[in-house]
Amino acid sequence: MSGFNIGNTFSQRNIFGGSEQLEVKLRYGVLFDPRLAGGFRVRYSIMIFRRVSI
Repeated sequence: MSGFNIGNTFSQRNIFGGSEQLEVKLRYGVLFDPRLAGGFRVRYSIMIFRRVSI
């Protein structure tokens, strides 16, 4: 399988000492399989995480 992964993390601290993180990830892949009609299988996923600490 070939493809790519992309991710980014955003962080923010507030004046009360807490923090917040937002993480976004994208995964995309292509697999060649001669048994499938068309010969290709495409897989993708998007993940979003939010972490808050006080």
